[in-house]
Amino acid sequence: MLLFRQFHPTYTRLPSFAIVSTFVEITSGNLSSCAMILAVDDLFHVLAACDVDSLIRCAQTSTLFRTAVAAEIRFRIAALLLPFFGDRVRRWNGLLHLHKAIMSGSLAVALFASPTDWTPGDLDVYVGSDAYGPFIVDFERLFPVTLQSDMTRRPRGTYSGIRRVRRYLTSTGKRIEIIQSRCPNAAEPLRYFWSSLVVNFITPHGAVCAFPTHTLAGKGLVEGELHDKGVRAKKKYEDRGFQFDERAYWQAGWGLEPGPANVFSNVPLLVLDFQSVWRSAPFPLPIRPLGSRWLFDLPPLGSEDSPRGAERDSASKRSTSLG
Repeated sequence: MLLFRQFHPTYTRLPSFAIVSTFVEITSGNLSSCAMILAVDDLFHVLAACDVDSLIRCAQTSTLFRTAVAAEIRFRIAALLLPFFGDRVRRWNGLLHLHKAIMSGSLAVALFASPTDWTPGDLDVYVGSDAYGPFIVDFERLFPVTLQSDMTRRPRGTYSGIRRVRRYLTSTGKRIEIIQSRCPNAAEPLRYFWSSLVVNFITPHGAVCAFPTHTLAGKGLVEGELHDKGVRAKKKYEDRGFQFDERAYWQAGWGLEPGPANVFSNVPLLVLDFQSVWRSAPFPLPIRPLGSRWLFDLPPLGSEDSPRGAERDSASKRSTSLG
């Protein structure tokens, strides 16, 4: 289904009045009539015009809509990756799957803010500490990229949760940063990001938005004074129309049992699990549910970076999303 909109021979564009009327039916929750009047190709065209919030409403109504929404979101991810990898998107997804890596930063924000009129110019990839070396070897072997920089010594506090960053340039001028987590879980650095807006990630098997109420509305939460990279990142998103609210505290997972080292979030997440649409058991994401909480799939027990006191430092010690 992912390829339907690209290659289906009978795919045609609906008249604008049909798109508008069907969109109203979807966003108002009246989906039964839509399922009856829309052909499959028309349905995919309507979904292409929906924002993520409307897609989620569709997915909650039936297995048919859930499958169609999963295909639409995967198509959007492939479209975002196309400028970076061209006809090697499938190969890229295979590399992420093999090493349990995730994509975050601007690309993930663009997915959850879609439809949008801007395309990210860089891609942030997070890899677990033990998988980082093999990932780099495979990445440089499979893709025509040029290494621009290799940061092996991070400034203390600025990149909490991160050990190493290698920056590459693609043949089309796009920037890719491969970031090593301080522990085996690739998602652990997200706990230190400068704003709730960028606490999102994408894998070949699902996408997660940690603060959907704000993010889907084009808003983010920030805390205290930002470091230089955070200030620049905030301005970049403000220039794209995003808004920010300052809070004394906004992080989702600290101060909870079984402890901050294991908890990713204690608030409702938006988890789009693609594989469970077609399989009886979902593919593992780097986080897993436990009651109302979400824990890291591999407990991120860091070494010298993991004392709880350091994790509770001021916002000046939050990392930027590097995006």
